[in-house]
Order: sequence, then C-alpha cells, then structure tokens
Amino acid sequence: MKTISTFLLSVLLILQINAQCYTKISAGYSHVLAIKYDGTLWGWGNNNLSQLGDGTNVNKNVPVQIGTANNWAKIEAGDIHSFGIKTDGTLWGWGSNGFGQLGNNTTTASNIPVQIGYATDWKSVSPGGIHSVGIKNDGTLWTWGGNGNGELGNGTNISTKVPTRIGTDTDWTAISAGFTHSFAIKTDGTLRGWGQNAFGQVGDGTTVTKYSPTLINITNVQKIKTARLHSLAIKNDGTLWTWGYNDFGQLGDNTIISKNIPTKIGSDNNWVSVSSAGFHSAAQKDTGTIWTWGDNTYGQLGDNTLINKIVPMQIGTATNWTDLIAGGNFSLAKSSGSFVLSSLNTWGSNNYGQLADGTFINKSVPTVVYTCNILVMAVENSRENNFTVYPNPTHSVLNIQNNSNNKINKINILDASGKIVTEGKVEYNSINVQNLPVGIYHLQILSDGKTVQKKFIKE
Repeated sequence: MKTISTFLLSVLLILQINAQCYTKISAGYSHVLAIKYDGTLWGWGNNNLSQLGDGTNVNKNVPVQIGTANNWAKIEAGDIHSFGIKTDGTLWGWGSNGFGQLGNNTTTASNIPVQIGYATDWKSVSPGGIHSVGIKNDGTLWTWGGNGNGELGNGTNISTKVPTRIGTDTDWTAISAGFTHSFAIKTDGTLRGWGQNAFGQVGDGTTVTKYSPTLINITNVQKIKTARLHSLAIKNDGTLWTWGYNDFGQLGDNTIISKNIPTKIGSDNNWVSVSSAGFHSAAQKDTGTIWTWGDNTYGQLGDNTLINKIVPMQIGTATNWTDLIAGGNFSLAKSSGSFVLSSLNTWGSNNYGQLADGTFINKSVPTVVYTCNILVMAVENSRENNFTVYPNPTHSVLNIQNNSNNKINKINILDASGKIVTEGKVEYNSINVQNLPVGIYHLQILSDGKTVQKKFIKE
C-alpha cells in the first residue's frame, strides 16, 4: 500500500509541477513569458506583434506553450519583442523587428523563436523598446537594433541589425534595457548608462542624450532595473536608489519631481529586488514583504485602490513573497508555503489577458492564478532509507549524506520518464547537476545490494 501511495503521489507531483510550476518569469510592457520546471516555455498577454512567439498574433489570457523545446534556461520579455537563452548558450528572439532589434540581420518580425547567429556563449540579454542589449560569458557587451537615439551606446546614431560589440572591456556583469535607455554594471560595482535622457533617466546629472556608456555617480551597484522612463538600483548595502521621470511618483521619494541623479529612497537597507517596466515600481525586502509605488490607474500597486502612491507602500502583511515582477500596468509575484512550492499571483491591468486568469478583468489586489503543490518535497530531504539529499530543489550541486555504514557503489540520475541521463561511481558525496535541464529527476543510489531512489528538482 505504501508503495502504491508513494507512486501515486509521485505521479501527482510530476503532473502538478509540469502543469503549473514556473521557475523563471519575465514581464514585458503587456505580455509575460515563463519557463516551467521541465524546461518548456510558456507565454500569455498581449500578442499583437507576435511577442509571445506562439506562431500567432492573438492575445492569450491563459498560459500557452511556445513551441516544443524543453531546454530553455533564461527568458526576457521586452516592450514588443522577446528573447530566450537555451541551456546550450544559444540566443533566440521573436516578435517585432522593424528596427533590427531581434539581431538576425533582418527587419522582418517573427512569430516563433528564431536563433540569433551561431554563438553559444550568451550569458544574459535584455530587450528594450526597439533595441536590445546582451552580455556574453567572456564579459563583453553587445547591442543591436535602435533608431539612432543613443540606445545602442556605440558612440554613433547608427543602428545595427546584428549584435555588435561595444568597446573592448571584458568586465561587464549585468544589464538592463529600458524603452530608449540602457544600463550595464561592471564587476567593480560601477554603473554605466546611455541613451535618451530627456527626464534624467540615464542619471548622469544632465538631460542630454548619451551615445556611449557613461559613468554614473553611484558605486557598489548590485542590481539595476531600467523602466519606461525611470531607473532603479539596489546597492550592495541593501539601499534603494531611483532617478528619472517621476510624474506618477514612481521614484518613491515622496515627490512627483523628476531627478537626473540617483536618489536614495528612505533609510532602509534590506531591499533585495526591484522591478518596473512602466510607470509604477515594485520591490521586495529580505523580510519577504513586497512594496509598490507610482501609477495605480489599473490597480497595479495591489493595495485595493486606484490611487497613486509616491512612497513605497507594503502590500498586505504576508512575508512569504518571492520573484516580484512589475510589468507595464500590472504586477506578478510568487508566494510560498510549507506545503506549497509557489503560487503565482497577478494584479493590475488585464486588457490583454496579462494576468493569466482566463479573463480580461482588472484586479486591484494580488490574486492567485496558479498553484503548484509539492507535498512530498519535505520527505525527499528526510533520512528515510538512510540517505539524505540536499539542497532540494538545487541549482548546481546535489549533496548526498550517508546516514548508514553502507557503501555507495554507484549513482544514476533518471529523468521523469525513467531514462538514465547520468550514471557512474561516486568518489565524493556530491554531484554536479548544473548542466542538467530544469525539471524533476530521480537519484538512484546503489548501496550494498540495495537500491534507494530519491526525487529532486533541478531549478
């Protein structure tokens, strides 16, 4: 009976994860892309310019699968075009391409993902309005697309239709592309910005367009987010800084006055993430709380009002929020619980179906649209059968703790279908699973004539 129950629970777990659990989510201005645990790609929301990549230009108010590939590693949704990076390091783009922003040497839109060049060393990519920015594994910076307003940072007003390297530096570590301006962080924590600057969104103390990466007077930058016309950053000390357009209070500095230099928001030093793609902002603290401010015309702040806020306001009292993302006029966040890996919550504008709830009705409070129950994950970290595997889920290394005197002779890793994907002897009590696609796996431990199987999730 126990075996049958465990089997049924395992099947239920697999079905639930494959059906509803997202490991990565990215929101553009009015559409959303997400990767599931099995490495498949999904999208919903505005699709008038094929930015979902599902082969149509029809809006979707529920998630739809994009193609059949199951090796997606990263995704980024822009205003009207999108990108994904696969586990093999290749770059793929889809959506609007009138300015060459897909980087495939054409100006032809694509309603399905198309590979951009042949490089297999892309680290990250960020789609802006009509331009794109990328970083390769060697720390080099690349841009493409644009309409000659400085958004490429190549020192000219010349657009390109293929990724073009910017400068010779090899110490770029993070990027963020906005509507017409962009930023990149170097390994030393310094920040460079370029592009249109009419509202001070580049943050260099002027309102003059910058055609090359320009040093911004802020140090120890850990995270950067470029919104429609304003910018946000978190420093290594956990402080929050904003600058640029502020008519809706999206800077959060208790004014509606635009700023052309980074301005510290409040005195708190426990901010861990920040997000924006429009005229409102959202951030999370290390307490697991979420905070929003700025434009609230469609309820995108999630405080059950339609009133703009000019300082960060906590949404509810929950302390189990993760992965907070602000789109153009809507927001998303995941919440976790003791028996729930994550629930996807959405709120704000829903005119294109971007809330993924099957309707086109706006919501002014976080509303659960998908939940994935992981009732057995706690069991997988137990000492049952004399072995403990941790951490679970894992990103890169899976540790095996042998709680008995039995010798481990061999370890196999099986995918959800039961196929062996890795096998061999174990010399150390850990396994590098970094190269495995995201998904559910079974760790098969052969020990002194016995076989023990442990389930784990690769994020």
